[in-house]
Amino acid sequence: MILGHVLFGLALSPVFIALINKHLDANADWHEALYFCAAAFVISGLHCLGLDAARSVA
Repeated sequence: MILGHVLFGLALSPVFIALINKHLDANADWHEALYFCAAAFVISGLHCLGLDAARSVA
């Protein structure tokens, strides 16, 4: 189940980055795409704070 979510995210990240570069990056410096990746990393880190290592995920 978790592997399916990882593969889904791997498949969508190039699509999102291409859309961000096409629609939001006016000067083609990739800053907006890197901000998007950094925000995704921070969000995933915040979600990990809610996990309890003593409990089983599956």
